[in-house]
Amino acid sequence: MNHKLCEPPNGDYCIRGRVRLGDIVLDAYQRGIPTRKEVDKLADKWDERAVGAVILSLRDGDNLYYCIDGQRRVAAAKKLKGEDGDIEALVWLGLIADQEAMLFEEYQDRKSLSRWDVFQSALFRHDPEAVVINSIVSSAGLSLAGSHAHDPKVIVAVGAVVKAYRQHGATRLRNILLLLKEGFEHHKPAQPNAISGIAIGGMGQFLGRYHEHEFYDGERVVAALGFMGPIGMMSRASGVQQMMPTVTSDSAWGRALYGEYNKGLRTRQLPEWADRVWTSEAFKEAQIARRKS
Repeated sequence: MNHKLCEPPNGDYCIRGRVRLGDIVLDAYQRGIPTRKEVDKLADKWDERAVGAVILSLRDGDNLYYCIDGQRRVAAAKKLKGEDGDIEALVWLGLIADQEAMLFEEYQDRKSLSRWDVFQSALFRHDPEAVVINSIVSSAGLSLAGSHAHDPKVIVAVGAVVKAYRQHGATRLRNILLLLKEGFEHHKPAQPNAISGIAIGGMGQFLGRYHEHEFYDGERVVAALGFMGPIGMMSRASGVQQMMPTVTSDSAWGRALYGEYNKGLRTRQLPEWADRVWTSEAFKEAQIARRKS
């Protein structure tokens, strides 16, 4: 590498220069491998003057440059120049993997990272919330992914999972996921991406209103989901939204489940859907606002 000292932000040590493309590698906190279409598009419009410096980390011991930011540019450059070509880079020295992951997240505002990118990075650096959420998902017999999952036990709605955890807590999130998994498993044929963000949010709304009610029956919830299936529930939720345009998609899904649950019951029906339910998070916010007033 042709080293050139640069102004080190935050007092850390970094250098600027050109790095051999074959010496640049990715680590687990980075995004998924760039698609051929993405690489070809960038390579076709390649302009060395406009590419800018990629952000790398030279770890002690292995003499490899780990790509913190710019992997698509690196892939396009490799296509054009080969492994022995080079690219302009800003290289951080002496970082450990956790520090790299944190630095990677700092580029969110500029790069507009997906929620999966952010979650994966947080999990890589052992962020407590991400670790707990991942454990809850695994304990329910499910897993998280970024996109293109064709397994009904894989959830791609990472943002909805994180939101449900923050709003309802660990126990409720696990219950949400178990009910959706068990219910949709009873519906044949199995459908990929069955546990959508709307289903997670809708189940959270449903349980927030009825889980503690004396007439609530988890087995009936599973049976209703198994009868309707993921597509049937979405269709029913769409019908609710047509009749009630002001409700959210999550609320419409929850209301659809409520209607299916009560269907055919002469007694022990769940009571009318309440317009508002105090989640633990909403209650805390209300308390804070009350103290400030």
